[in-house]
Amino acid sequence: MEELNALKVEVTIKQEQMQLQFGMEPKEGVKLWLRNVDEIDSEVSRITTENRQENLSWYCPNYLCSRKQFGKLVEEKIEEVADLIEKGNFSDDSLAHKLQNKGRIGVYGMGGIGKTTIMREINNQLLKGSTDFGCVLWVTVSKDFDLDRLQKGIAKQLNFSLSDCESVVEKSAKIYGALHRKRFVQVLDDLGELFPLEQVGIPFPTAENGCKIVLTTRLMSICRGMETEQDVEIKVLSEDEAWNLFRDKVGKAVLVEPKI
Repeated sequence: MEELNALKVEVTIKQEQMQLQFGMEPKEGVKLWLRNVDEIDSEVSRITTENRQENLSWYCPNYLCSRKQFGKLVEEKIEEVADLIEKGNFSDDSLAHKLQNKGRIGVYGMGGIGKTTIMREINNQLLKGSTDFGCVLWVTVSKDFDLDRLQKGIAKQLNFSLSDCESVVEKSAKIYGALHRKRFVQVLDDLGELFPLEQVGIPFPTAENGCKIVLTTRLMSICRGMETEQDVEIKVLSEDEAWNLFRDKVGKAVLVEPKI
């Protein structure tokens, strides 16, 4: 189960990256596999709990199961887990399929849930040149929106200064001129209020230019106001995922200590 849960984490992360980077949607077979993993994880947890309590009657309600019968049940679950591990080695082609180009993507969820962490990982992958984007930009907006700071942050990453521009319009025009011929990805992290892209000078992503704008925010309403074309909600960990993470962090030796 540890091996299967580790594989599930890998599949989920890869799935989210493909969704955010390329607008690809998980295939139904992958969704089914993930549901099956959750189901058998719950079953195995219940079996081991019942075994520790020496109460195996939940799957044999009419009589107390023998150790032989219990061993048979465990053997069946091991085979099911092994089968899921084998089926979980998805290739990129079988993991997701391409949707219509989504130029504006919203990533939303409660504060501290991991939106920025996920986007940092994707940003780092993009900076390695593993895609055909010619320009990757990251600006942290924060809830105290400051247009001048935002424009200067973009200009700095494009390696030019806005000191010769006297107005917001001039700054916007200079940024637009630097970006409109590039295939760029612009990440706007921690967006707390709405603003028009043209005010900043960021060109609109289209199917023709292949550009993308990805914003992270706590509020779904911000995504709606920014007219995102695809939204990804980052949810809290399930109880099983949280337990597995906790177990991995503290170590098995700690958890088996009777006092703890």
